[in-house]
Amino acid sequence: MAVEPDIAAEAAAWLARQDRGLTPAETRALAAWLAADRQHAAEWTRIGAFWTLADGARAVPELAAWAAELEARIKTAIEGRHLPEQDARVAAPAIVGALMEGLLGPLAPSPARDLSASWYGRRASRQSASVK
Repeated sequence: MAVEPDIAAEAAAWLARQDRGLTPAETRALAAWLAADRQHAAEWTRIGAFWTLADGARAVPELAAWAAELEARIKTAIEGRHLPEQDARVAAPAIVGALMEGLLGPLAPSPARDLSASWYGRRASRQSASVK
């Protein structure tokens, strides 16, 4: 099932807020948002796995430098209207995290490993179905 872009954007925004620290009112609002729809909690978990990988990227100097370079390029592209408006501080480490998921996902702790396994499983199913 595809997730609506608004839900994915909201989940990412909540994770960004949580990363900086939630107020008690925001904590209650997040709990209400998560309880309001099963897709909210599922997307929160899915994006959270990438967020964890992005945090790992910030801890490795070479990857942190790459994320900083991507952030600068994303900001330039947004200013030039080549990319839609977005938070480059979130997008850049997410790109690095996605790369890490693709390369290192099978080695990562759960839920990232589960995310990787389910993605590879769906991909293999589609490939075998298209071959038939």
